[in-house]
Amino acid sequence: MEPVAPDHQPEGALTPLEYNTLIAPPLKVCAALAASRGDQWLATDMPSMLALTHLITRLRQLYSDEWGALGEASPPEVLDQALPGALTLVLREADFEPSAIPQCLEALQLAYRQLLDAAVIPAEEPMLNAAWRGMTGSDMVTAETLLGAVAGNTVSAIDQWEQQRSIQ
Repeated sequence: MEPVAPDHQPEGALTPLEYNTLIAPPLKVCAALAASRGDQWLATDMPSMLALTHLITRLRQLYSDEWGALGEASPPEVLDQALPGALTLVLREADFEPSAIPQCLEALQLAYRQLLDAAVIPAEEPMLNAAWRGMTGSDMVTAETLLGAVAGNTVSAIDQWEQQRSIQ
């Protein structure tokens, strides 16, 4: 078998830059957040999974708006797979049954849409925009700090919303 050159990009995959921008930082901060909430696996903490969904969704949008306009982004159909691909990775890491993963992805998307519709998660995220600026300016410490704050705020908002719903 011939080794794959480091610059080889599999067809239909995110570029290394895209993965390191759109996926890796949100995974890192959301996994740490889930762990701080007592969950061994990110996949078993639904609010943290929804925060991950939120971060990747918004970063993908910012990336597409900025880099896509320059013609530098992967095709939209590749970028559209960034979120389900990342979520699948998390679910597989937690040993979810492969047959259950599509249903889990659908449930996460429905829950995320419900949170947006109920304005639990804001449509505009100034801190996330600032995190994006940090990422594009090579200030990953600031970017990860801001991503962590957005994820924490998202989880807190979801927890509060859930508490209010259970009281009603």
